[in-house]
Amino acid sequence: MTVKVLVLAVFLLCALFALSAAVRARKLTYLHTTVLKSRILTEAALAARAAAARRCAKIPELNAENARLLDETAAAAAQLAGIGLCADNLAQVSGEKLFSPADPEECERRLLAESELSRVIRRVIDPLEAKTLSAASAREIAALAEKREDLRMIRRFHNIHVTQARRVHATPTARIFRLAGSVQMPKTVDLDDR
Repeated sequence: MTVKVLVLAVFLLCALFALSAAVRARKLTYLHTTVLKSRILTEAALAARAAAARRCAKIPELNAENARLLDETAAAAAQLAGIGLCADNLAQVSGEKLFSPADPEECERRLLAESELSRVIRRVIDPLEAKTLSAASAREIAALAEKREDLRMIRRFHNIHVTQARRVHATPTARIFRLAGSVQMPKTVDLDDR
């Protein structure tokens, strides 16, 4: 009787462990998909912000030097849009052709350009007083402010999803059974987006 109970207990433990591994693998796949979706949204938000900044560079209330600086910085950020934000292989392993593979130096260069655009916007646009703006200029600046806020929120959610995926990656079950396959640990998007 005790041998049967022992065999049944071992079988149940193995079944529970296999079920736990399957649930973690499914959760990891879901989290990787969520990270990819939020990364796509982050890319779109960065592109929208750069386009809005270039439109703001044309408002008549900016002096020529500030207008040129804003336009050039936004153009430089937009030009680097083909470079991924993170040097992980998440998109390539998933079979999606979302982002070209990027080395860490290229990603860093892209993040620096995006951060520089944030700094230039703060220096050039934020000091403008609403009462001195024409209605058209005020609309352009309001649109840029909306794009900046969208970017902050989307990037924040992306980084939360990455943190969740990293937490599941770090579990002993995921490491021992290589539930993530050949996917690297997802990376956060760290840039100045204020």
